[in-house]
Amino acid sequence: MSQLLELFEPRTRFEPAPLTSAEQGKEAPQKPKTGIYLRVSTEDQNTDLQRSELLAQAKFRDWEPVIYEDQGISGANFDRPALNRLLADADAGRIKVIMAWKLDRIGRSTQHLAGIINRLLRAEVGLVVPSQGIDTSAGSMNPASKLQLNVLAAVAEFERD
Repeated sequence: MSQLLELFEPRTRFEPAPLTSAEQGKEAPQKPKTGIYLRVSTEDQNTDLQRSELLAQAKFRDWEPVIYEDQGISGANFDRPALNRLLADADAGRIKVIMAWKLDRIGRSTQHLAGIINRLLRAEVGLVVPSQGIDTSAGSMNPASKLQLNVLAAVAEFERD
């Protein structure tokens, strides 16, 4: 038995290679900033559930969360202060990914959602909606994702009407 164990004992130690002089001066890569968009339609609602779930997702993915919150504003309203700031930050490259609890938090109109999604694609900003399986953070929009986004956008508009 001892002969068998000897076969599996490490014979050499592996130590990490020392950093080169060029590597010593480098800082660790920054975590991608993700804009977490939270919204509720009435003042008596809260965003606690949305916030906790999305912060957990951002932590799991090692992303730096930045919270954007609209309180008491309908998703049918195109002009929302926090959403406007989030989209401006995305356009400016300050945000690399946008996360929302559900697609209907971002918008309730198919036309409005399509405009936002196209804007994000142009800015090369990912969209992640974990509860609905939407994730374009890897920089690609495959045909299945396009179909799913269109269907969910139509459902969000239908629910509003």
